[in-house]
Amino acid sequence: MESKKENEYKNSSSRDALRLLFYRYYTRLDRIGVKPKERGMRLQHAMWMCTRANNYEDVGKMNRWLGWVQCCLVVENIYGLNEVMEHTRSESNSSEKGFNNNAK
Repeated sequence: MESKKENEYKNSSSRDALRLLFYRYYTRLDRIGVKPKERGMRLQHAMWMCTRANNYEDVGKMNRWLGWVQCCLVVENIYGLNEVMEHTRSESNSSEKGFNNNAK
């Protein structure tokens, strides 16, 4: 069973990994000239979500928003499905490694 401290660290690491993904997608959208807009077209709204998601502490909400942003990026052919899956996998693995290294 995980201790409260371990659980808090994992949530913190998860938030950091999610924030990095949102930043990655924000910069990619910015490079192609998308402007954030709350009720804009799909990519505009995805970019707006990238700017807002970093304000959340709820990892579950951040994950749901990330899924929507990634879906938009795949549908609009910005990234392929395998690419966004790898982005998520690599960030998830790096945050878990950080936890395991600090637990020693």
